[in-house]
Amino acid sequence: MPEADIYEKLRQTMNKGTAIKLPKHKAVMEMLKSIFSKEEASLLSVFEKTGQPLPAENISQLSGVPKERVVQVFDDMAYKGKVVKAGNFYVMMPFVPGLFEVYFTHNRDDPKKMKKAASVQRIILLRSPLRANRRQLHPLPCYTRCGAHRENNRNKQIIRGTAPSFTLRGSKGVSLKG
Repeated sequence: MPEADIYEKLRQTMNKGTAIKLPKHKAVMEMLKSIFSKEEASLLSVFEKTGQPLPAENISQLSGVPKERVVQVFDDMAYKGKVVKAGNFYVMMPFVPGLFEVYFTHNRDDPKKMKKAASVQRIILLRSPLRANRRQLHPLPCYTRCGAHRENNRNKQIIRGTAPSFTLRGSKGVSLKG
């Protein structure tokens, strides 16, 4: 199977069972390629949807890859935060919430791959052309709708642990944007 088809199938599988979908876009494919190897992507494509637990035996049968290799690849992915391991089962996570948070907080993959994935992820979440469709893929829709990101850029601070619409205005104190 061509590489583009493997990552497209992975994208489609990641969209099943989740409310936030990954759009078909060059940047999404770039991100998937930077996070998952071709072998990992093809093994993950045997899942029917995200959140579905599958034992290594089933993954082996569905993919045609020996069970020992499946266990080796999936244990490595679980260590790096690409999948969740629960006992003898492996679970593919949706992109948001799930893979986006876990992969970057585990911080166990090759630094070059993680840096590339992070830069592409920024394009997906914060820049055009997907920003126009932010209801589909933006993790903090309130943050962009209320204008706090523009205020934050001017004042260079935002109060942590509060709603994104609260901003710190230098020495003048807290201001609530309506």
